Amino acid sequence: MELKLNLANTVFSTGSIISLFYFGNGLNSGQHLCDLEISLPRGLIPRHSSAVVKDNWTDLYPGTSFKVTNCVGNLLKSIDNNPAAKYLEENKKLMSIGSKETEVFVKIKKPNSTKVERFKVTAGGGGWGAKADIIALSPEAKLVKGSEIQFFMVTPEDRYLPNHNDDEVAQFTNAFTFTNSYEETSYNENTDESQHIYENVFGAGSEQGFFFNDVKHNSPGESVSLKLEKKK
Repeated sequence: MELKLNLANTVFSTGSIISLFYFGNGLNSGQHLCDLEISLPRGLIPRHSSAVVKDNWTDLYPGTSFKVTNCVGNLLKSIDNNPAAKYLEENKKLMSIGSKETEVFVKIKKPNSTKVERFKVTAGGGGWGAKADIIALSPEAKLVKGSEIQFFMVTPEDRYLPNHNDDEVAQFTNAFTFTNSYEETSYNENTDESQHIYENVFGAGSEQGFFFNDVKHNSPGESVSLKLEKKK
């Protein structure tokens, strides 16, 4: 298992784009770093353990997958031999919201592969000419003809930061949890909230999302949790 997480931008706090320090017995201990690779002790994460992925995705075609029939790079040209953009423009669930705040994502499974990749739709439909029928995915997408594809959306209600609920912390006990931070809509300087300390809980988040086993997770509130081996 491999996870890559971007650090927060700290330029307005420390003068550096990122701030990272590591203190240990090594000669470079205490230096200002730009990246850090950490290998967890063998056996800390059980072999039978699986990552739990949680997101706020709503299936646009529940239980249905389609096949990519024409593509190039990160561009979807046709799906099941139909114009790709049709699957967004003719989806009543998506069109009924009628909000530019709605985000669309896809799951892609390439032929002869068990890995399910996740990408954001960056453009698609609503235009004219040759490009009107094309769906553009995130730049890192490398599409392959014959892949299975599913469509999802994140509604405006699910996109922004919900109220914090302490009751949800229990599910993250004895686990490493990584998340794509929710988008903030306002600045709150309220510091009256009492401080809570949780044992055996580790969490890290980034507004730029993260990669887990080379799959990008960057939708609002999306998380991956890895349960650890309990101490005997």
